[in-house]
Amino acid sequence: MKLWCATLTPFADGRPDLDKVAAHVRYLRACGVDAFGPTGTTGEFLYLRPHEKAEVHRATIEAAEGAPVMPCVFDPDPGIACDLARRAEDRGAFGVFLPPPVYQPVHPDDTCRWYERVVQSVRIPVYAYHHPRTHNPIDYPLLERLIDLGVQGMKDSSGDVRRVRFLAQCFPGRIIAGGDHLLGQHKLLGPIAGHMSRLANLRPVLCRALVDRGTRAADEAVERDRVLSAIEAAGKLPAMKAALGMGCRPPITWRDEDLAGRLRPDAVPGTPG
Repeated sequence: MKLWCATLTPFADGRPDLDKVAAHVRYLRACGVDAFGPTGTTGEFLYLRPHEKAEVHRATIEAAEGAPVMPCVFDPDPGIACDLARRAEDRGAFGVFLPPPVYQPVHPDDTCRWYERVVQSVRIPVYAYHHPRTHNPIDYPLLERLIDLGVQGMKDSSGDVRRVRFLAQCFPGRIIAGGDHLLGQHKLLGPIAGHMSRLANLRPVLCRALVDRGTRAADEAVERDRVLSAIEAAGKLPAMKAALGMGCRPPITWRDEDLAGRLRPDAVPGTPG
């Protein structure tokens, strides 16, 4: 099963640090990450300008050296989302993923038109993105409609085992699971296409072991939960970035420096830890 990393976006002097983007992708590849999803929720898509997203996509694709890259191409302007998708395709992306409209509730018909425009603009796969805490939700009937329109699948970040299993059984090989607490439980999730992890930024070796060993990875599951609790206590995403030497862009700046300093990234296998 593929281990995807929902990659962080490092900043320097208020701009995306493309050298660090590339170095981070190479580090993750060396630690066993299979594929990459830049500029999603973890990649701070709401705080990136369109040209910055395109630059991060390019840097990620180049550093991945043929590994699948599926950038998030969200923009409030669907024309810009289509342009980002075309640019990603031209640079060799495996596919793109796209949240539905955010903040304001929209009718399912409008969500279908939102996705259909991007699907028609590229030849590579377009994946939907269900993240109910921040986006309009995508339920089974709506996902069925989207797939009929040409959407290839969906990243589901509900964190709900029963929901993910139901969707995976209905759409085998089309659902990429999110939610780091589900890492290692893929046998319970049914025929998913992979797992996209935020934790893999910091602990890719641990996440690789959870994916490979599944429910047999009891010790790794304990460590997973310990690290997730530590990240939560230290300030979530900014704390992870601090542990990895990555800068933030306001307004995402707060973190507990002492607690963040206790988070330990994985060492590349075969090198000193």
